[in-house]
Amino acid sequence: MNEEIKEKIRLLSEQLAESPENTDLLLERGRLHFQSGNFAAARNDFAVVCQFVPGQVEAREWIDHIDSIWAFRYKDIYNP
Repeated sequence: MNEEIKEKIRLLSEQLAESPENTDLLLERGRLHFQSGNFAAARNDFAVVCQFVPGQVEAREWIDHIDSIWAFRYKDIYNP
């Protein structure tokens, strides 16, 4: 993981410890987790945003995107 991204995530986590319902911080941390390849942590952050703001479109789109990545199957690998 890029050290700059790691540091940003650490700082956002500290801020979220003080205000855990701040959806802007959660969205930003989720984007950074996604950028670093930590899809599970990103999805968790986006899911929390959706709990606080059920109609939050961006978080829902990120969740759908991550779910589609996890659901991808390269079928030709099974059928040589």
